[in-house]
Amino acid sequence: MENILFVDRNTPIDDGFILSQNQISLMGLQTLAVQSAERIPWHESTNAEHCKYYSTEDMNKITSAALSFLRFQVTYFRNLQLYMNSMQNKESIQSADYGIYIPTEYQSEMLADFYSAHNNA
Repeated sequence: MENILFVDRNTPIDDGFILSQNQISLMGLQTLAVQSAERIPWHESTNAEHCKYYSTEDMNKITSAALSFLRFQVTYFRNLQLYMNSMQNKESIQSADYGIYIPTEYQSEMLADFYSAHNNA
């Protein structure tokens, strides 16, 4: 799941942009975007692609989408762990695939907010 980033169609980004090794780079690039740098350099994490520039506006969209994605994934994973820890048998645990809906009684306030925002989008 770490190679997938779900963003709106207005975010100029491909699936390979957000990988764990890129997270530190994104933090630094977000600083450049806040400073309104005219062109923000991006160096691909592989040697198969050329380096490229992004505008401040595009980098703001990218870093915002990336941080939102990371916040959701960490929140969801922790809630999933709590939910699975409550399960009483092996079959229930085996049927709990990543991405399942977490029942309300096992949702943190943050996960409930994410679900609510997604349902109202």
